[in-house]
Amino acid sequence: MGSPKVGYARGSPAIFPMNDPPTQRLGPAQFTQAGWESLKDLGAENAARHVARRIQFVNLGSMFGVLVTACWVVAAISLEFWPLVWMNLAAIVGYAATLLLNRRKRWSSARHVLFWTTTSHIAVLTAVLPGHDVDSHNWFLIIGAAAFLLPDGDEMIWRRVYAPISIALYFLLGFDVFEITPIRVIPAGAAPYVKFGAQVSFVTVSAFLLSMFYRDLAATEVLLEKTNQKSRALLRNILPALISERLETGEVSIADASDEVTILFADIVGFTPLAASTSAGALVQLLNDVFSQFDDLAVEFGVEKIKTIGDAYMAAAGVPTGAVDHASRMARFALAMRDVIRTLPVPGDGKLDLRIGLHAGPVVAGVIGKTKFSYDLWGDTVNTAARMESHSQPGRVQVSEPVYELLKDEFVLEPRGSIEIKGKGEMKTWFLEAARV
Repeated sequence: MGSPKVGYARGSPAIFPMNDPPTQRLGPAQFTQAGWESLKDLGAENAARHVARRIQFVNLGSMFGVLVTACWVVAAISLEFWPLVWMNLAAIVGYAATLLLNRRKRWSSARHVLFWTTTSHIAVLTAVLPGHDVDSHNWFLIIGAAAFLLPDGDEMIWRRVYAPISIALYFLLGFDVFEITPIRVIPAGAAPYVKFGAQVSFVTVSAFLLSMFYRDLAATEVLLEKTNQKSRALLRNILPALISERLETGEVSIADASDEVTILFADIVGFTPLAASTSAGALVQLLNDVFSQFDDLAVEFGVEKIKTIGDAYMAAAGVPTGAVDHASRMARFALAMRDVIRTLPVPGDGKLDLRIGLHAGPVVAGVIGKTKFSYDLWGDTVNTAARMESHSQPGRVQVSEPVYELLKDEFVLEPRGSIEIKGKGEMKTWFLEAARV
C-alpha cells in the first residue's frame, strides 16, 4: 500500500487522505480535466464552503479571461494590430496574477485584481476598436453581476462601487457616449468574424458561469435540506414529536394544561457510593446503558420521557397527547424498568435497583428556554410524584391513592397504609406488585 497523499474531490475544495491509486496513463481528456480542476480549486483547500465557492468562481473567471484573451491575441496577430496584441498579453498577466493570489490565500486581493484587470481590459478594447460594433461592452454586464455575487464578508465596496462602475461603463462605452474615435478600424471582411467570435465567447462564458451558479445553488439546496432534516431530527430527540412540529410551524409560546396525567420519578438506589468507587468513564457508560434501556421502554409502552436529573429519571403518560390508559401505561413501564435494571452488569459485581414513585392528576406542560429548549411539567401532581419516589423503598413502586383507583382492577397492589409525606402530611399509599393475569 502506498503512502498517504492528499487528493481533491471533484467540485469540492475539501481535501481528504487517499492511498496511491493504481498506476494508469491519463488520456488527453482526463489530463485536461485534472488540470482544469486543479486550477479551479487553487487556494480553496480547507476553506469554508461559502468562501471556497467564491474562490472557485474567481479562479474560473481568471481562467476564462486567459482563454478568451488568448483568442483575441491570435485575432490581433492575424490583423497585424500589435498594440492590441500587447494590451491583451498584459491582460493575460493580470488574470494569471489573480490565480497566483488565490493560491497564496490572498483571496480579497485576488477579487480586486480580477475586477480591475477585466474592467480595464474591456474598457481599452472597447475604446481602441469600435466596441459597440463587436459588442465587447456586454462584458461589463458579467463584471457587474460578479460585483454583486462575489464579495465575501464585509467587502461591500464590491456592491456599492464596483457594480455601478461596471453598469456606467456599459452605457458610456457601449453606446459611444464620448464619441471615441477607434485607433484601428477592423477590415470590412474580418468584421463579421470578429463580431461573431466576440458574441460566441460572451455567450459561452455567460452560459458556463450561470451553469456553475446553478449547480452550486442546487448543491446548496441539497445541503440545506439535509441540514434541516438533521436539525428536525435533533429537535425531536430533545422534544416530543408533537411539540417539535408545533415549533417548526412557528409557534413561539407553548403551554398546555392536561387534567389526566400520570407522572413517574425513578431514582437509582446506592448510586452515590457507587460513583465514589467507579471511574468517570465507567460511571457515564453505566448511566448511558441504564437510561438508554429506559428510553427504549418508554417508546415501547407509549410514555414520554421528560428528563434525567443526575441519576433520576422522570417520565409522563398522557402528555403531550392525552391517553385514557395513562396510568396503565405508566404502571407497566415502571414494572419493566424495575426488572430491567436488575439485569444490568455493575462494576465490582454489584447490583442496581430503583426506587419509583407514581402520582396522577392535572399538570401544566410547556417549552421553556431560549438557547436550549426544554419540555417540562409543573404543578402539585409533579411535586407529589417526586414525594412518592423519595418515600418509596428500594426495588418498590409506590403509588398514590389516585393511581391506585385507576389501577386496582388491572394490577396487583399491596397496601402500605398511611405514611407521613414531607410537605403533604398523611397519605394512603400502595406498592405496585404486578399486572393481573
